[in-house]
Amino acid sequence: MKQKAKICALPYLLPYIFASIIFLPIAVATAVPTHGLMLLAWVVIVFIALVHAFVLRLGKQVYVTDHAVGFKTGVFSKDVTEMSLSKIETIEIHQPFIGRMFGYGALRFRGTGTSNDFTPYIKDPNRFKNIVTDRAEQTRAAA
Repeated sequence: MKQKAKICALPYLLPYIFASIIFLPIAVATAVPTHGLMLLAWVVIVFIALVHAFVLRLGKQVYVTDHAVGFKTGVFSKDVTEMSLSKIETIEIHQPFIGRMFGYGALRFRGTGTSNDFTPYIKDPNRFKNIVTDRAEQTRAAA
């Protein structure tokens, strides 16, 4: 059974959120007819931010099956990396301060004979780590 982790869009939106917080008061303060371009520029920034976050979220996937953990990236071309559950030695959780506040983080999988793979920022990384650990233990017990 394939179980997917939810990709968190907030880390990709943060630069745009900060830019719009700084830019909106300027746009509103200068909202006279001759400065309508400032408000239009703010609307364009917000639109670009939403499209950017949607494309990034659409183009990334992290999943666990009964035998492997996989990472898919790309919208038009796909790159797929899978790591066997029996090869995973450790799983590290990386959460920045804002990630701890809003419940997102990245996982780093270290395995025997494989590369160190980072996931994109996912929602509730502790729960996904527990799912992967449980599946790995089930795989080892079945072998």
